[in-house]
Amino acid sequence: IEGFRLPAVWLPYDLCGRSPGGFVWDTAGHFGPFRGQVFCGDQYSSEVFRMSLEQVDGGWQGACYPFRRGLACGITRVAFAADGSLWCGLTNRGWGSLGQQEQGLQRIAWRGETPFELVEVKAKAKGFVLHLTQDVDPASVRPESFAVRGWTYDHHEDYGCPPRDERAHAVTVVRAVDARTIELELDAVPLVRVYELRLAGLRRAGDGQGPWHGVAWYTRNRA
Repeated sequence: IEGFRLPAVWLPYDLCGRSPGGFVWDTAGHFGPFRGQVFCGDQYSSEVFRMSLEQVDGGWQGACYPFRRGLACGITRVAFAADGSLWCGLTNRGWGSLGQQEQGLQRIAWRGETPFELVEVKAKAKGFVLHLTQDVDPASVRPESFAVRGWTYDHHEDYGCPPRDERAHAVTVVRAVDARTIELELDAVPLVRVYELRLAGLRRAGDGQGPWHGVAWYTRNRA
């Protein structure tokens, strides 16, 4: 289609929000290891999720991740305060939301404690690179610790679309680049698809704790 530009990040319906509202960039490191990422509120799911971006072959693409769920009601505006906290403007009017309060104003602040979590996913030949906030237990760096599936969507003027051509992908190679960086290679990585990466079996070095959320949805438009 002439003039059509692929989205840099697809937000998979009901997996990472449903009705995204306002968004802001954390350019000052207000949320510690997630500096430089985009934080977005969702009106229906009453949550804030985050997004990371990278430029590949001249185009932008990236991933979205859960961040903070369970707010009082839907979020339509977000803004950083002078102290680095994130103010969320809330409403449940007009559209329903998972949070049942009618309206409100809530604040999310980082207390300086870094959870064991996936910082970002980047594309690499035949797969992805995963960056974690803390050291990973080497014994958990194995194919069985990861589950990957992918799908695409119809591009049309109708509202909404269920996932199309869903496929599970085998993780064929897992490689620890360093204590906090892991490379994955898959059996195939076709383009113009969303990839869900789950890290259910990954563990933190020392105490064996799993990731805080341990899931990402990467939009792969280019190799």
